[in-house]
Amino acid sequence: MGNHIEHAKHNKDFIDCLCNHFPEQFFDWKTTALFYEALHLLKEYAETQQVDLGGTHEKISEAVNPASAKKVIKLEPDEYKNYNRLYTLSRSARYEGFTDIETFQKLKASDYEIATQYSKRWKAYMKKLGLDF
Repeated sequence: MGNHIEHAKHNKDFIDCLCNHFPEQFFDWKTTALFYEALHLLKEYAETQQVDLGGTHEKISEAVNPASAKKVIKLEPDEYKNYNRLYTLSRSARYEGFTDIETFQKLKASDYEIATQYSKRWKAYMKKLGLDF
C-alpha cells in the first residue's frame, strides 16, 4: 500500500474521530480533511500512472483539469469537478464565512454535508480507476 493511501486513511480516521467525538462541531476541519483524503487518493493514482502532479494545489489542478493544456492525467470532467468542488469547499471552510460561531457552525455543517457527497463520488471514481483502499 502506498504512502498516499496511508495518508488518505489517516485523514479518514481524523474525520471519523471528529464525527464520533464532536458530531456538532468542527465542520470546517471535517471538510478540509475530506479534501486532503481526496488529494492523497489522487496522488496515489498519479503514482500508479508514473506521473508527477507537481507540488502546489495550482500545479495539481493544472495537471488534472481536463480543460488544461498542461494536464498530465486524463480524468473525467465530472469527476474532476467533484475533486475541485472539494478543494473549493475546503478553502471556504478555512478562510470564509466566520461571522459568529452559531452562524459559522450552521454554514459549515451544510458545506460538510455537500462535501461528503463529492467525497463519496470521488472515492468511487478512484476505486473505478483501480485504487485499492
